[in-house]
Amino acid sequence: GPWRCISVQPTAGAREERMAGLEGIHAEAVRAFETHKTRPYEWRVAQLKGLKAMVVERQEEMICAMIKDLSRPRAECDLGEISALKMHFDTFFANLKTWMAPEGRPIWGMLAPGKGEVRREPIGTVLIIAPFNFPFILTLKPLMGCIAAGCCAVIKPSDATPACSALLQRYLPQYVDNSCYHVVQGGAAEAARLLELRWDKILFTGSTRVAKSVAAAAAKHLTPCLMECGGKNAAFVDDKVQNLNVVARRLTWARTFNCGQTCLAPDYVLCKEGMVGALVEALGRSIRDAFGENPRASPDLSRVVSSEAAARLKGWIEGTTG
Repeated sequence: GPWRCISVQPTAGAREERMAGLEGIHAEAVRAFETHKTRPYEWRVAQLKGLKAMVVERQEEMICAMIKDLSRPRAECDLGEISALKMHFDTFFANLKTWMAPEGRPIWGMLAPGKGEVRREPIGTVLIIAPFNFPFILTLKPLMGCIAAGCCAVIKPSDATPACSALLQRYLPQYVDNSCYHVVQGGAAEAARLLELRWDKILFTGSTRVAKSVAAAAAKHLTPCLMECGGKNAAFVDDKVQNLNVVARRLTWARTFNCGQTCLAPDYVLCKEGMVGALVEALGRSIRDAFGENPRASPDLSRVVSSEAAARLKGWIEGTTG
């Protein structure tokens, strides 16, 4: 007979036990930071090497997880996440010692012959709240920064990409110090409980709506936040452009990469009114060239992360006269 999906809700006791576990994870990360073992340069490099080894050795599994969660083409998985991560590792290895070195500063004459310098100290234990659209690079790159800065971290990946989140929770403890770096799976309830705890910094990537809730929770402890909330991206097409086909191909690529689920994707195009018809026609040709007459069936087009997100996009399209 046909398969049926049955939702099994955890009991109240199980939920409370899971929530209490979050407090234990936070406390373990705080204790690990207080040992000062994250401070030496050699330790930080070793953790970064471990993290890079995970990306290299688990690359195929990471790609499969992205395909499962986002139906993303392999080329996009590599270009948008795996290769980009490897480049970032190179940057960290090349610059970490310089970043950690004290910098001399001039001081007030009355304090002579004293010397002034700036020393960058680890801030403490960090909460990383990651988005769904780039589930590895927007999780692991902030983690690289935490490691390089000598901080401990707890990572809350998106529940919209369960395969990617499960992979991180499974493998990360095998490659880095699992008393300092933790992965917590879950949804809004788990995120809310984490935000009730005292962190030394919160790194958040996501929507402005959720960012307001994060900032409000952080304010109760005066916790500093670093947030990336996206924005609006206009594409300007000048009327002096000689080849609209090139423009159309570039717009098509930028808008459809990761099915448009990218903070840098162009939201709208501005051009002279007399160009609209020709530009729309060129865009149509470019889309057909890239994805065929039926883009829905194309293996080269990523997919929207969920049916709810697709319904929201459909509503926007149906509500416009553009």
